[in-house]
Amino acid sequence: MINSCQQPTVLCNMAKLFFLIAWIGMANLSPAAAQSGTNNPPSGDLSDFFNPPGITKKKPTPKTATPATTAPKAAPAATGSATKPAPAVTATGSDSKTADTKPTSTPPATTPPVTNPPTDATKKVLGSNSKSPSTPAPPASDTSVSYGAETLTKWRVGVVMKTGVTPVKNAVLRIPVPTDWPEQKVEIISQELPEGSKMTWEEVGNVKMLQLELKQFPANQKTTGQMTFQVSTKQIIAPKDTSSLHIPEKRTKEIRDYLAASPGISSRDSKLRKIAKSLFEVEQSDWVKIGALLDWVRDNVEERTVEFSGAVNTFRNKFGSSEDRTALFVALCRANKVPARMVYCNQGHYAEFYLLDDKEVGHWFPCRVSGFREFGHLDEPTLIIQKGDNYRVPWQRERLRFIPGTGETQVLKSAKATTIERPAMAFVSGVAK
Repeated sequence: MINSCQQPTVLCNMAKLFFLIAWIGMANLSPAAAQSGTNNPPSGDLSDFFNPPGITKKKPTPKTATPATTAPKAAPAATGSATKPAPAVTATGSDSKTADTKPTSTPPATTPPVTNPPTDATKKVLGSNSKSPSTPAPPASDTSVSYGAETLTKWRVGVVMKTGVTPVKNAVLRIPVPTDWPEQKVEIISQELPEGSKMTWEEVGNVKMLQLELKQFPANQKTTGQMTFQVSTKQIIAPKDTSSLHIPEKRTKEIRDYLAASPGISSRDSKLRKIAKSLFEVEQSDWVKIGALLDWVRDNVEERTVEFSGAVNTFRNKFGSSEDRTALFVALCRANKVPARMVYCNQGHYAEFYLLDDKEVGHWFPCRVSGFREFGHLDEPTLIIQKGDNYRVPWQRERLRFIPGTGETQVLKSAKATTIERPAMAFVSGVAK
């Protein structure tokens, strides 16, 4: 990364921006981080990122002093888990030479994004979650959840890429975006894409990815791309009758991934499995038994502000982060053959477990481990980023618990160039006013 303290004011402000809000837990991971499963969901208020509050890009005021950049305040996590901002990520390329981090004397020029209204095809892709077992929603009944009050939120995702003294080619930037769920509807209301970029959509499991391609990008340039959504989320109300809800006997394709181990979420520990089985050795409904798993985690595992360590380590240490405790609940469910998964949202995360009703129709039910006990219901509507915790992506060998924004580039070699400097990238996501 370029030493911003030796650059003009523009670079200093930009470096501060990268450090304070770079993807807020959703930056591209190093291979080591991917293996440990430490990728975290985004959180925070980014209403002042890219542009001041509002959707329309402001026209520049000629020859006026640039006010100091004010870092947006991070939204408090509802689950009490502290999420540290990730630093700006240096993209990897096909060239094996080490990047030279000597500062340049010329501040990068800015390539303005092109504002285009969202097309019908773009809107349609967000309204289809064909690979999710919870979509479409089953018909309402006394044994399924129902939906209450609705909340509207503007959510913005984007990327900033800055090149140094070396131009790049074949840049591919991937950004996960929110999508439709039974309790959530998503609509694009604004998009600003880098000039000359090609936009496509990619689906990884149940996650929609916005993909931007740039064939060539000159040295000492900065470009941004962003998309703003209006997201409608609803309160989830618990079922009236839980007596007939039961654990599936068949390991069907739609729930298979939610019974297997995933990065950082495993029940392959004999003592963990023994506790999980003992909590099910009661003459109670499956609903009550799963509730006992939740209460065991809440009563026996202390929540601390620490890095994610995984379900097994949290079980052994009897302490962990909010995400650790949620992951442990998911692991205990899976140890008892209850399909369960992580849900990442703008206020942290919670869990979902899956049961069948008396007509063999499956339903997902929410469960919040940290904070107020919420079992089968969520009183506050929550904007959902991703559901699931076991993703195989084509651009990385290791499986991921959470899919972050990623970028790939190739540097352009020059006979005159004495150093090779790779571009810096920052992926961001948050609430827009």
